[in-house]
Amino acid sequence: MEKSKSSSATENEEGGLDLTSHRLRFLKFYQDRFHCLLSVDPAKMECTMTCLGQKGDDDTAKSVNEVCEFLKKTEIAELLALYTAAPYGHGFFDFLSLVDKRLIFAMGSIVNIDQNFYLPDISKSQFIHKMWLGYIGNTSYETHTVTSSIYGQTLLSCQYKVAVVDNKTRRPARHPDWWKNKYEKFVVGRKQNTFVTLDTPHNTLRSNVIVLRKDTDANQHTNWLTYPMYCINSVNNHVSQGHFKGKKNICRNWIKRLETLYLGESLEGDNLVIHLWKIDLVDNRIASHIYKQDKCIFQCIIDYHSSLATSQL
Repeated sequence: MEKSKSSSATENEEGGLDLTSHRLRFLKFYQDRFHCLLSVDPAKMECTMTCLGQKGDDDTAKSVNEVCEFLKKTEIAELLALYTAAPYGHGFFDFLSLVDKRLIFAMGSIVNIDQNFYLPDISKSQFIHKMWLGYIGNTSYETHTVTSSIYGQTLLSCQYKVAVVDNKTRRPARHPDWWKNKYEKFVVGRKQNTFVTLDTPHNTLRSNVIVLRKDTDANQHTNWLTYPMYCINSVNNHVSQGHFKGKKNICRNWIKRLETLYLGESLEGDNLVIHLWKIDLVDNRIASHIYKQDKCIFQCIIDYHSSLATSQL
């Protein structure tokens, strides 16, 4: 699935990006709405974003879905950095030059959610989001991010892996030599994360969902953050029905880690089937697959905090 980082790009007649209008459009929209302030440290190739987060009365995480809702806000901050931060004139780590006549597809992500995220006395009305460039492959790359409150408490840390493809052939596109040579020295984490595809067991809990328009991105594909929300909602529904015995408080313990793997695409109106099952011997871990017809298009492994003082929530 295409991450909206590139899917919203304005293209000229030759298939490339119209850098000027694209940059101005994103600058105006995101700065007006989120008042996002950007700063880039070229020596470390580190981008810092300070943005408006949740409204003051929404500081308490009332639903585990708010993890994904908050990730949407951090993605907006990253969009602004990638398209408009300009230490060299073409967005953070020359992103606009990298994706000229190319598209970016989400391959996988690991999101770690600190217990601080759920505590009501830690405000999320503003947040600080830092981003670095991670492992660089031939046709893919990773980014590493850390999100904290304005007082320094860590809320989230994420690792994303994306693929670069030609926007006409939809085949993997190699990074330009100049780009790879320029940025490899700034890489955080020299080893790429390996995502393992699980086999779907025969006995799973199942639920159905139809992709709605609000679940899609500018290219009309299902948005990359919609899939884990489908899985989280399905877990909640099955727990409320008495499944996952011994996990009656699992939703109260909140999500600790999300590992996602993107294996296919879906569109508005598609009927998807969600499969859930307990994985390994880890009591607070649930795995899920989403199928479109007979093809698995998404995998999500959800870990929950083993305990969280309910008096604090």
